[in-house]
Amino acid sequence: MKAIAALLLSVMCAQSASALTLCIEDADYLPFISPAGAPEESGVLVEMTARATRQAGHSIDLVRHPWKRCISMLEKGQVDMILAAIWLPERDTWGAFPKPSGKPTAPADQQFRLWTAEYPVFTYKRSALSFDGQRFGQIKTGLGGPPGYVVTKRLEEMQVLYPHTLLPLAGLRLVAIERLDGYVAERNIGLHQVYRQGLQEQIKTLEPVFQRDHWYVVFSHALYNSQPEIPQSIWQNIATIRAQDSAELMDKYQQQAKRYHQQQTKAKSQ
Repeated sequence: MKAIAALLLSVMCAQSASALTLCIEDADYLPFISPAGAPEESGVLVEMTARATRQAGHSIDLVRHPWKRCISMLEKGQVDMILAAIWLPERDTWGAFPKPSGKPTAPADQQFRLWTAEYPVFTYKRSALSFDGQRFGQIKTGLGGPPGYVVTKRLEEMQVLYPHTLLPLAGLRLVAIERLDGYVAERNIGLHQVYRQGLQEQIKTLEPVFQRDHWYVVFSHALYNSQPEIPQSIWQNIATIRAQDSAELMDKYQQQAKRYHQQQTKAKSQ
């Protein structure tokens, strides 16, 4: 009996310490996602999620892919979780968002958000482009946004989306040389890409911001349906960590980005 009890205990411990596969975008999106590093050294969002997962008794296997592939892998149950996604009703089909108890078709529960993001329009300094919160004025070439993002879908629906796919690095470069009217990106990520390329004297942001929205860690339906206690625990831990540690983590990775920009500037001057 003792041997059986010991075996059961070892199995339970192994299960509680199991690794969850987290897919993040394969990009340099400091301060939120670092292009390299272990889960607890890979940007604000990844470190918050890694801490929340560890507190729930699990570790993380980190994989990096383009955003659309992360979504596809989540939908197929090939990864357990992705970050960071804005909730839309149609996105309930490919992932499990935190929802109010007993309301599976309701919007995602904001108390369990990972972050609240702000997306301004980045445009060139001499641009006449305008935005009143509803419509754009003085469109010439169109606006870009990251592929697969909600803001990019919105640009398409407004019929102002540039016809070619552009990641932030390339999109902001085209803005700086006045080949693109504007590019919509999360403010911190966009500024990192601007400073990374030394474009801060050529680019400005418009007011009002194009969109504000909440980001979530999203789980596969396979995991949520079989072990719902795991996502629930991680979402609850995220809420606590966001309230207590997010400012400290943001400062940590903003300093990392600043050192990177200084190194880039020094290398270009040599």
